[in-house]
Amino acid sequence: MGQIIDMAARTCVIALMFASVASGQLCLTSITNGDFSQSVAAGTTQNGWSISGTCADGPVYSTSQGRDDTGGVRLNCVGRMGDDPCMSTEITGLCIGARYTISLFAKLSSCSSVATENALIAKVDGQTVYSQDATNQGVWTQHQFSFQAPSNNAVLAICSEASGTDCDYYIDNVAIALTEAVVITQQPQNVILNTGQDATFIVQAIGLASCSSGLRFQWQRRDPNATSGSIGEWINLVDSARYLYTNTNALVIRNPNVNLATGFRCVVSSDCGASAFSQTANFDINCPADFNADGSVDGDDVIQFFANWDGGC
Repeated sequence: MGQIIDMAARTCVIALMFASVASGQLCLTSITNGDFSQSVAAGTTQNGWSISGTCADGPVYSTSQGRDDTGGVRLNCVGRMGDDPCMSTEITGLCIGARYTISLFAKLSSCSSVATENALIAKVDGQTVYSQDATNQGVWTQHQFSFQAPSNNAVLAICSEASGTDCDYYIDNVAIALTEAVVITQQPQNVILNTGQDATFIVQAIGLASCSSGLRFQWQRRDPNATSGSIGEWINLVDSARYLYTNTNALVIRNPNVNLATGFRCVVSSDCGASAFSQTANFDINCPADFNADGSVDGDDVIQFFANWDGGC
């Protein structure tokens, strides 16, 4: 399988939405009330957030505890180090396999225990994706971490007093960004053709709505004479009597022959400057005269035919 995502892609911070041009699918991701300008009562789920704890004085919302005086949450459990106070929200409409970056601001308010390692953690669907030692007490500090979406929906939890510590935090300004600007959702597949049948390869992709008016497609063929990994290994195709729709999500090859079967892929790009490379797909031509399927038509095919004949099949 070829490289699907160009990891050097420029990060596009978006308004939590990106759409598919090629497939018509709409993926909507959102963290509601990430600035906590609206109140979220402890022990309840409001504005998309659930703030709860096993201790009576668990996570508390307050307008005076925010980074910008519009509201924030204090993750505190008063010395009960076995109970990690958490705040959580469900992020919906994720694209499976896409990578997202979470950004938040946290301020360490107090740390009464000796242990301070990994006091602040973040989890996605129960799996820890970020941890940070207790540092910079009394200072708002930005934290960033990324995760790869395991499914279309995921639960993000931010917890303090983790790892047996008693370190309390204020949390504010939680935001999400899609790290990769193009995600391929359907790969082109290998095909077996009958003689005279056209070959068709299809790719589907999702691009950011906020920084792309549309996705661009460029089909390529592997040059059989080029060294693997060289600059000229892949050749851009152009529309011709042989190749049709080379700048769409569906490539058609007219009257293909085995000499052309060197491998094909699609480069999908957007206005964000990021590109995604599909996996390499190829075709094979079913030749009934090649009875023993050794890639050539000769007397051995006749011998195999009569051997099967004598064997009754």
